[in-house]
Amino acid sequence: IDLPEIALGQQLAGSGIAELAARGMLKADAAPLAVETVLNVTRHDGKQGNVDAKIHFAPADNRLDLDLKASEPAGGIIANLLKLPDTPPVDIIVSGTGPLANWNGIGTFSVDGKIVTQLTGRHQLTDKGNHVEAKGDGDFARFLPENLKPLFAGKTSFDVAGTATSAGGVSVDRANIDSDAVHGTATGIVDPAGASDLSIELAAKGPPVVISVGSKAQPITLAISNATARAFGDGKAPIIDIGASFVSIVAGGTRLDDLAAQIHSDGFDIQNRAGPVTVKLQAGGLNTDVATLAPLITGKIDVDLAGSVSKDAIAIDQGTLRSDALNASLTATVALADLSMQLKMNADAVATAFPPQIASVLGAR
Repeated sequence: IDLPEIALGQQLAGSGIAELAARGMLKADAAPLAVETVLNVTRHDGKQGNVDAKIHFAPADNRLDLDLKASEPAGGIIANLLKLPDTPPVDIIVSGTGPLANWNGIGTFSVDGKIVTQLTGRHQLTDKGNHVEAKGDGDFARFLPENLKPLFAGKTSFDVAGTATSAGGVSVDRANIDSDAVHGTATGIVDPAGASDLSIELAAKGPPVVISVGSKAQPITLAISNATARAFGDGKAPIIDIGASFVSIVAGGTRLDDLAAQIHSDGFDIQNRAGPVTVKLQAGGLNTDVATLAPLITGKIDVDLAGSVSKDAIAIDQGTLRSDALNASLTATVALADLSMQLKMNADAVATAFPPQIASVLGAR
């Protein structure tokens, strides 16, 4: 390999045109499969930066050797691609060696001369399948989208161990993640061809974690205390239970406080994204800037919905909505293609929720 002139545009380079050169060798065999490469990439446009990679992958010989080093000064390509503030100097080292049946690797990521992330990994071939372990810690928030950064505030560590089974499933022995903001765990097994039982938990360590979803034009701000999920039973269509507690949810001029949400399915087809679903919502209060709606949703709010989900639509076959002022039953269908809705509702409400000129001629409800 000898490519003396490689030009990267501004979107990759960050500013101007980045001029690179790549030299090395690559040898690949199909039978038996084997790949060996030595590659050096350098920048020669007046800015420094280089990548050196050596890889030897030979499954038939039960061997994997990996040695990767990358270094760039401030304003480099890597920092630009990762959208690091002020595009600081970056250094990456990844190395691993040994037989595939018992392979160990380590990686470090340094920014401005300080190690911000370090990872260790291990692969073992067992009688159950390919067992993988990975541990790491560091400042991951800087690499994430703005709306996810609060989840990984401060130093974050993770510890994962699991097996990709020969039957096509995944067994999670442990999956733990800790940041200054949250603690998360996952354990269990996912087997599309057999039985599954996977549990996931996420909880705020102190104050609720505040994240923003939706779009910039229409953000939805969630203050989350905890969330749980479990999928168990038939691997193709497991029973699903999801629960979450929110201190608040704010969207535009509407705010929900102290919301507890539960979602259940007796058998949700994972591949086709279809199945029966029930939803229960309880909120301590709902405030809105819609003047005609505000009197109807005073006090605590209870919502119970039963229906189904498919690739094309969400159907609510039976639903109830209750507040201190309103008692309603409803059915609805939502087309997912354009979010159009057909809604039927029967309700009674306290007369005081209506304008005075109407309330004066009505009964109590």
